[in-house]
Amino acid sequence: MFIEDVYEKSQSAKDMIRGSTGLVYDTRMVKHRCLWYPAHLECPDRFMKTLDRCEELGLVKRCQPVDVREATED
Repeated sequence: MFIEDVYEKSQSAKDMIRGSTGLVYDTRMVKHRCLWYPAHLECPDRFMKTLDRCEELGLVKRCQPVDVREATED
């Protein structure tokens, strides 16, 4: 019987070379609303509060910006 040692994995992951973290967002996301359930958690206020907090903590400037693009059918 094999028992996986998750602690060992976390220790080896600590030594890995880490790349940059990408951040993709568009302020047009604040236009998103759930029309059939206005109390839905995914709302403009939640998006803006999250982004504002990330900026306050200096996380946005630590990320690599990723260009936005329009969605396609594919």
